[in-house]
Amino acid sequence: MGLKIRVRQEGDEHVAVIRDSEHAGVEAAFTYSLVENTVSLIGVTVQLRARTKNRRALTITEVRDLPMARWEQAARGHAAAAFNAAFRKGMARTMRQMSDREIIARVQPELLEDANARPNDGRVQRSLNAAKRLVRVAQLYRECVHAGVPNPADTIAERFNVSPSTARALIFRARKKGYLGPATGTTTGEQMQLEPSNKRRGKRRRT
Repeated sequence: MGLKIRVRQEGDEHVAVIRDSEHAGVEAAFTYSLVENTVSLIGVTVQLRARTKNRRALTITEVRDLPMARWEQAARGHAAAAFNAAFRKGMARTMRQMSDREIIARVQPELLEDANARPNDGRVQRSLNAAKRLVRVAQLYRECVHAGVPNPADTIAERFNVSPSTARALIFRARKKGYLGPATGTTTGEQMQLEPSNKRRGKRRRT
């Protein structure tokens, strides 16, 4: 049967709970938080499952013999996926509620400052308009992903009256400028840049 993993959110943290068929009756919970945009382990709890017959206490030797490194690696992957899912959902909601200028102020504040300071500078205003376009491309891209559209570039090409290759270039520029999160391989969507970390803060075990 192998590992069974479920992840739950507790405030800003995610807890990955693992059960292993090779260690029946034992349950390990790994708690993760984002520290400087990195998924970091901040707590570990190991205990016997409540419904185990003839429940007893775990011994230190038994805890030491558990495959904690393997469990933690699996738990980290599930926690990272949960953080990414929460990020995508929250980012889409946040962006829908913000105006173009508010988003630009968040991503490229210097551009908005230049545009406000030099309203008659054609080059600066063209840069601002280009940024607004990228904002709208990113918003439409997210809407397509949320709706399950397999190829958002086609929808963007149609909506903006450009070729599919130009639409893909706009998506690339939106990612590069920070209006759209980075992709993972060839998968449609956007991800947080979550780097693996082996930092352990406040490690705890309960027997």
